[in-house]
Amino acid sequence: MRFAYDSAQPHQLAALDAVLDLFQGHPHLPPEAEAVEIPGRATVQAVPNRLGLSGAELLANLRRVQSRSETPLAPGGADSELAWVRHQFSDAADNGLLAGRSHGFPNFSVEMETGTGKTYVYLRTIRELHRRFGFLKFIVVAPSIAVREGVLHAMRSLDSHLSSVCGAPCEGARYDSGRMGRVSDFGRSSSARALVMTLDSMKRDDVLMRRESEGLIGETPLHFLQASRPILILDEPQNMETAESLAALARLRPLLALRYSATHRVCRNMVYRLSPAGAYRAGLVKRLEVDAHEGGDTNAPYVRVVSVSASARVPTAKVEANVGTGRRVFSLRRMDSLESKTGLRLYAGWQLEDIVSGGAEFSGGRFLKVGQAHGAADREALFRAQIAATIQDHFIRQRRLRPRGVKALSLFFIDRVANYRPERAGESPLIRRLFEEEFDRLKKTEKEWRDIPAGAVHSGYFAKSLGGNTESDAKAYQLIMRDKESLLTFADAKSDDAETLAKRRVAFIFTHSALREGWDNPNIFQICALNEARSETRKRQEIGRGARLAVDQNGRRILDDSVNVLTVIANSNYAAYVAEYQSEINSDYGEMVRDKLRGRDWSALTAEERAWADSYRAEAPPSPVCRAQRQMARANPLHIRAEKDGMKFSPEFERLWERIRTPVECVVDLDDDALVRRAGEILRTMRIPGMRIVRTTATVEATESGDFEAHLGGSSETALRDSGPLPDSAEDVGAILASGHPPLRLTRRTICRALRGDAERAFENPRGWSRCAAEALRQALAETLLEGGISYEKTAEDAHDWRLEFEREFPVASARVAKLRGVASAAYDAFACDSDVETGFARGLARRKDVKLFLKLPRWFVVPTPVGNYNPDWAILFSDGKGGEKLVLIAETKGAVDADGNIQWDEMRPVEKVKIRAAAALFGSRQMNNQKGALKKTDYRVVKTAEHIPFGGG
Repeated sequence: MRFAYDSAQPHQLAALDAVLDLFQGHPHLPPEAEAVEIPGRATVQAVPNRLGLSGAELLANLRRVQSRSETPLAPGGADSELAWVRHQFSDAADNGLLAGRSHGFPNFSVEMETGTGKTYVYLRTIRELHRRFGFLKFIVVAPSIAVREGVLHAMRSLDSHLSSVCGAPCEGARYDSGRMGRVSDFGRSSSARALVMTLDSMKRDDVLMRRESEGLIGETPLHFLQASRPILILDEPQNMETAESLAALARLRPLLALRYSATHRVCRNMVYRLSPAGAYRAGLVKRLEVDAHEGGDTNAPYVRVVSVSASARVPTAKVEANVGTGRRVFSLRRMDSLESKTGLRLYAGWQLEDIVSGGAEFSGGRFLKVGQAHGAADREALFRAQIAATIQDHFIRQRRLRPRGVKALSLFFIDRVANYRPERAGESPLIRRLFEEEFDRLKKTEKEWRDIPAGAVHSGYFAKSLGGNTESDAKAYQLIMRDKESLLTFADAKSDDAETLAKRRVAFIFTHSALREGWDNPNIFQICALNEARSETRKRQEIGRGARLAVDQNGRRILDDSVNVLTVIANSNYAAYVAEYQSEINSDYGEMVRDKLRGRDWSALTAEERAWADSYRAEAPPSPVCRAQRQMARANPLHIRAEKDGMKFSPEFERLWERIRTPVECVVDLDDDALVRRAGEILRTMRIPGMRIVRTTATVEATESGDFEAHLGGSSETALRDSGPLPDSAEDVGAILASGHPPLRLTRRTICRALRGDAERAFENPRGWSRCAAEALRQALAETLLEGGISYEKTAEDAHDWRLEFEREFPVASARVAKLRGVASAAYDAFACDSDVETGFARGLARRKDVKLFLKLPRWFVVPTPVGNYNPDWAILFSDGKGGEKLVLIAETKGAVDADGNIQWDEMRPVEKVKIRAAAALFGSRQMNNQKGALKKTDYRVVKTAEHIPFGGG
C-alpha cells in the first residue's frame, strides 16, 4: 500500500501560510557559493541560506500573522519583539566559525495537536520556503530515534506527493556519524537539502563533527554545517530547552528556527495554534473511549519497590503499598516501618533494613528488586483482564473494519521491558505469557485468527538504538519504525512470501517508553496501559500514539466518526484517567502561559495580557479547582480589621468568641450490649463484596468551553479468588477502625461478640468482610449513641491564641459567596458558603434587627464527637433590646427542615444525627426538648431560613 495525502486540509494550509507569511516581501534568492573565513585558518566553501529581510521587517510580518488569528497568539494580539536564542562561545578552535563570538537566531512556534499532520506541514513548508524564497539548507532536529525514524519515513512516503504539489524537490537524508561525507555534500550543494538528526547525536558526535577528515579536504563537518546557515526545524522542541541543548543548536549557526509541537513548554513567537479541544471537536483526531479496569483487594498486603536511591546522602526507597482506598507510594529510609507509614497492622514486620543498588531488603530476609512486588497475585489477574479485553476488542473491531479495508492495530504500554522481552534463554516473561495464553484462548471462535499462532501476531520495540539486543529486535525495529505500510496491510497466506507474511501478520505492538512520542500509526485503535503505578509515559503521550485518523488499504483516510474511535484500556478509574488527561493538557498550557508572562502576578498583568491568558484557559480543560467561578470572602472593617501588626476585633466579637471557645472533651456512656446486638444485625444485611475486577467503559467528548467530559457507558465484573492465607479478621477489623476517621478503638472481645454470628461469610472474601464488619460497627455506634449517652466536660484552658487562626482565614475562596458589604451586624464583608441554603440564611440574618453580630464559623472551629469532628455553620449574638447582649445561638443550616421549622430526622444519615445530638449536648438546645448543655448562655438550633429563629433567639 501507499499512503494517500490530501493537500487541501484547511488547518494544515493555515499552519503553512502562517509560516510562509513571515517572509512576505522576501526576494527569491538564487543559490550562491560563499567562502566563509574560519578564525585562525583558511576558508570553507558552502552554498548558504541568505535572509533578505531585516529584523524589523520580520517582526512586522510576525505581528501581522498573529493579529489576523482568530485565537490570540500573544498578549495584546501580537508580540512586541522577536524571540531570539543567543549563546556566547569561547574562543576554542573547536567552536568553528563561532569561536570567540556570540550567535543568536529568531524562533517561531507552531502548535498542532498530535495526529493532525504536524510532520506533513513542516515537510511541505520546507519545500515552499525553497520554491518561493530560495532557502536551501534545512536541519530537522528530533528529540529521539523514534521521532527521527518517523520523519525519515514521512520524507520517503511524501516525496512524490510534495514534488507534485510544490513543484520543488528536496533531498532528505539521515545524519550518520559513519558517513560524514553527507555533511560536506549538504554544505556545498546548490539544491535543497534536509538533514535529519537527533539532538543526542548532535551532542554525542560533537567530537566527530569537529574532527578534520581527508574526505572533507581538511575541514570539519561542523564547518560545513555552520557555513550553510541552516534553517532549523525543531520537532518536539519542549525536549530541547536545557542550556546545553540550546548551546548545541546555536553552535550550528542557524539562520532561524521553526518550532513544531503539540506541547510547547516555552512560547516563542507563536504563529499558529490548533489546540487539543479544537482538534477533537473538529474531528481531526479519533474520538476517545476509556475502558477502565479496577481490581484486586486494596486491603490485602501488597508491597512493590518503585525505585531506590542507594548512592544518595540519605539512601531512600520508594515503595508502593495498599492503603485500603487504593495504592500509595511511600518514601522509606533504613529502619522505617511500612506499618507506621501506612497506619495498617497488615504490614507488621515490613521494616526496611537495607537499600542496595537495584533493590531493597526488608526484615525477615525479604528482598525485592526494583519493580518486583510481594502479594501481587491480583496484579497478574488485572493484567490478564486488560490483555483479554484488548484482544477481544481487537477481534470485534477487525471483524467490523475488514469490509472497509482497514487493518486494526493494538498498542501495549508495559510496566517493565523484562515483562515482555526475556532476559535469559528459557524465560517466559509475565506479559508475553499472559498475552499468548489469552490470544490462544480467545482465537478459537475467530475464523480469521484460529490457525495463527500467538507468537506470530505480536512484536515489540524497546531499544533506544537501531539494533536492539538480538536479530529479532532488529527486525522489530525495521517493521515498527520503518515499515508502517506492512503493519497496515492485510496478510495473505496464499500470495505473500514467508518474510512478508510474518510482517503483515503483526497486529499487536508492545513498548515501554521508546514510542512515547514522535511515533504513531493511524490504525492504532486500542491502547492498553499495563502500568502498575504512575506511568513514565504521560496520558497525553499515550493517547497521541493512536490519535491519527485511520487509513484503508489504499492509504486513504477514513472520515467516519464511527470508525475513528480510540479505546484506552486503563488500569484505573475512567474518571481519574480523563481527569489526569485534562490535568496534563492544562499543565502544558499553564507552563506556556507562565513562560510568556514570566511568572508575573495576575494583578500586575495588562488587560491585553489577561485576555491572552484567558484564551488559553478557554482552550485547555480547567483544573477542578478553577472550574467553578471562585469568589473571595474578606474581613469586615467594622468587626474584624487587618492591620500591620495582625487582626483587630470588635468588643462584641471578642465577647462572642470567649463564650464559645471553652475547651471541652466528649464523654460517652455506651450501652455495650446494644452496640454488639445492632452491629450484628447491620452486618447480616450487608452484601460482602467479592474480590473482583470491575470493567467500566466511557466515551470522552470535548465541550465548547474546551473541557473534556467522560460519559459513563456499561460496566461488568469478574470475580477473583483469594489465594493468600486467611487473616486474623478480628485484628483486621480493629486495625480498620483504628485507622479511620475518627479513630475508633474497641476491645477484641467486643469485636468478636458483635461479629460472631456472621463469621462464616468471612471465607468468601476475608478482607472485604472485614471492611463491611468495620462499617457495621461504626454505623451501630452512631445509632446507639442516638439514644443518649453523649456529654461534655470542660478541660484545662487552651493557651493557643485563636486570633492567629483568623489571620489565616482571609481571604476565603468559594463558589458561593453571600456579599454583605455595609451590613453592620455581619462579621465579614462576605461569607463563603457551601450551599444556596447557607447563602439565603446569611442574607436573612442581615435583614434582622435583633441580631447584633453573626459570622460563618471557620472550618477550624470544631466540636469533638464520637463519630468525628463537627463544624457548625453559624454563631449569632442577639441584642437584649436594651443595648446589651443576649445568648449566643449556634445554628446549623440544613435543607432537612420543614416550613414550620421542624427537623426532618428521617432525611439525615445516622452520623449527621449523632453530630447534631452532640452539639446540642455541648451548647444546649431549646429546640430539642430544652436539652441542657455544658456551656452557659448558648443555644443550638437546626434551621433552614433565618425566619425559623424566634425573635431574640429565644
